[in-house]
Amino acid sequence: MHCVRWEQCRSPSAGGGLGFHGVSRWQGPLLAKFAWELMQPGSSLFHRLVLARYTGRLWWEGITRRNSPVWRLIREGVACLWPLIRWKIADGDSVDVLAHAWILDWPLSRWPTFADYGALESLQVSVLLFPGGGWDIFALSQFFGPSLVKVVLQIPVHSSFPQDRPELCTCLNRCSVASLAYATQFDGACTDFS
Repeated sequence: MHCVRWEQCRSPSAGGGLGFHGVSRWQGPLLAKFAWELMQPGSSLFHRLVLARYTGRLWWEGITRRNSPVWRLIREGVACLWPLIRWKIADGDSVDVLAHAWILDWPLSRWPTFADYGALESLQVSVLLFPGGGWDIFALSQFFGPSLVKVVLQIPVHSSFPQDRPELCTCLNRCSVASLAYATQFDGACTDFS
């Protein structure tokens, strides 16, 4: 009998390992699948109870010692889901201009400087919208350069939605949310292990 270290077993087979997936590595992506299902409209009792208890806090609150175990699991799932999310703008109240991905697939805070970041700190996208919906070109030109204003003006404002909605940046042709989160977290190929 020959013993092999666990690190070698779970390293990719292309790198000389056995290609096992560590359970601890899958916890976050599996919770991302749960968090994504929680964000979708649903009518189950669990869905209504969790949303009633934690509504509006899914994206903003951190984990503290006083939070419940359910909240900690939801936040871990949201953390793994975060790189996969882009926001559809409705009223702009729940989308941070710098921290959330609402222009293309990356948050503005990770872009090269195309904006006045100091003035945009902790602002919501609602500042850039007219009250009835539609982009305020004057407000956009105060914060962004002309090329970025053109990109923002191409983003539709969904005034018919009651609030801003998250959507997956990547297409779900063959991959589940869990496998997308796993691939994003560990720079691997998207493999459907749903």
